[in-house]
Amino acid sequence: MLRNPQLDAAFKALVLTLPEEDYIAEQLDHVDPQRIHAVCNAMEEQLATALHTDWQQAYEQCRDTGAFTPDPVSAGRRALAGLALHMLVLAARHDRNAVWPGKAYQRVKDAGNMTDRLNALEALVYADHPLAAPALAHFYQLFRHEPLALDKWFALQASAPDRGGNILPLVRQLMKHPDFSVRNPNRARSVLSSFCHGNPAGFHRRDASGYVFWADRVLELDGMNPQVASRLARAMDSWAQLAEPYRSAAREAIERVAARADLSNDVREVIARALAPHDAVAEPQAADGAEARTAPHPRYRTQGIRMSTRISLTRYLVEKQRVDGHIPSQLRLLLEVVARACKSISHAVNKGALGGVLGSAGSENVQGEVQKKLDIIANEVLIEANEWGGHLAAMASEEMDSIYLVPNRYPRGEYLLLMDPLDGSSNIEVNVSIGTIFSVLKMPEGDRGVEEGDFLQPGKCQVAAGYCVYGPQTTLVLTVGDGVAMFTLDREMGSFVLTQDKVEIPADTKEFAINMSNMRHWDAPVKRYIDECLQGKEGPRGKDFNMRWVASMVADVHRILTRGGIFMYPWDKREPNKPGKLRLMYEANPMSWLVEQAGGAATNGHQRILDVQPQQLHERVSVILGSKNEVERVTQYHQEAAPAA
Repeated sequence: MLRNPQLDAAFKALVLTLPEEDYIAEQLDHVDPQRIHAVCNAMEEQLATALHTDWQQAYEQCRDTGAFTPDPVSAGRRALAGLALHMLVLAARHDRNAVWPGKAYQRVKDAGNMTDRLNALEALVYADHPLAAPALAHFYQLFRHEPLALDKWFALQASAPDRGGNILPLVRQLMKHPDFSVRNPNRARSVLSSFCHGNPAGFHRRDASGYVFWADRVLELDGMNPQVASRLARAMDSWAQLAEPYRSAAREAIERVAARADLSNDVREVIARALAPHDAVAEPQAADGAEARTAPHPRYRTQGIRMSTRISLTRYLVEKQRVDGHIPSQLRLLLEVVARACKSISHAVNKGALGGVLGSAGSENVQGEVQKKLDIIANEVLIEANEWGGHLAAMASEEMDSIYLVPNRYPRGEYLLLMDPLDGSSNIEVNVSIGTIFSVLKMPEGDRGVEEGDFLQPGKCQVAAGYCVYGPQTTLVLTVGDGVAMFTLDREMGSFVLTQDKVEIPADTKEFAINMSNMRHWDAPVKRYIDECLQGKEGPRGKDFNMRWVASMVADVHRILTRGGIFMYPWDKREPNKPGKLRLMYEANPMSWLVEQAGGAATNGHQRILDVQPQQLHERVSVILGSKNEVERVTQYHQEAAPAA
């Protein structure tokens, strides 16, 4: 693979990077963190030594020698060069070759960008090479006054492999560093979360010292910043999967935290959720016949709540494929790639002004709308992530004039991906929730080339649809035709975790979402419905309504899926020749299918949106969706008005 010139550098780096130890643990029923770590170490060292010559060639071909460029191809080359350098320094631990550690040290000193500098530093630190100490000192002197870089410096050391049992003493030493303060949330996360969440072998030790340290830090932080403490507390979410002796020691540490009388609500909720599945289950009878303990202290028992083991998006999709037989493997892999792309977009959105991604790009999309920088970045991220995997035949985007064919150098799949890369982008500068919307169609039968007409299928032909909303949390909402599931991004673990399955929208509501500033332009049925809502208890509806309007469809629909409501973006008289404002293929179809799968309804005022036969790629449509009874009422008003129109 390394020698194949046809393969993309980013693809090589992705495939040749071993899975995270936490990801491997998620696939197992009984987890021994030290055994997982030992196997991963052995495999990585074998790759490093067996492919030594290939790693050298990859590094020399891909290392940056000119000015830094942020384009995806250059980023992929940097990723492969960083992986190659990591492997070469790791191999030097065995053959005692000083050449590559020396090159890594020099790279720390003179790299032209932060990515290469950190890759070189990580290679030395993770190999526990003697040059790691001077390299860390040099990096610190360069960036000691730059908080973000210094957070990286702390995190790199706290997450380093535990070679010889020295990582916990190092973490304690880092906490005494003059630039560390446990009261600084970012600095606390860079050390404590990097150790407890990101260093499984260092944290899960047979002597339980990692668990004692965790309990001490959670209790210490809870009195200062309960939010940071609750995030750290989640390092024990999956304790019940641990093999012995880790499991018993972990539970003892959790119960120690739970016994604290003055715990904050934030931490108490995390601890109660961690223990809840095991509160009502009797432990096996002791060998001497004594009764085993069956219930923990009532302080951390939850009332009627039983949470199952955390289910990752990957596990959820695998079960949909393997157990339910509901989705093919290629569709599962495609959805995982889309989710990874959404994580990258979330990262860019979260950086905001710090990443230089805000503001207008100085261009317009096919609809004549001014594009934001993040619109273009999100579009490129989704294309780059999906084009090479072999799952897709083509893509279409709200930000592109025509369809994007998968390049000939990559295998062609049987699916079509449609996307609104960044819905609600007008809200970027004001820090309001925005999101990515996507829809998946199957290629029509027949062995031929892909054309625009292949995308013009009604929404009822979708095989998957969803969105990812970037707000206080990053939440992925998905349907494959078997209900709606919500997944929340665990930022410490880097994976989407199932937080709600079988989402249901209540049939009735007291909340509507519409842009009231356009009221004078609405058609009579819409005016009639809103007028009745505004009359409240004294009007024909006999109840008071609230109005919500975010001006970001993904945010408004997410609220409706969470608590009900009706969303309307109707036809209006300003542009009478256009059937609506929202895009049928990129916005209305995926959102309508999600809403219907959750028990709601979606129409254009006259017919079910999923039955609309598209005539063109960027077709627009009027949208009324949400709680079923309210949508049917508005649709009925349109039908009653039709004869008089």
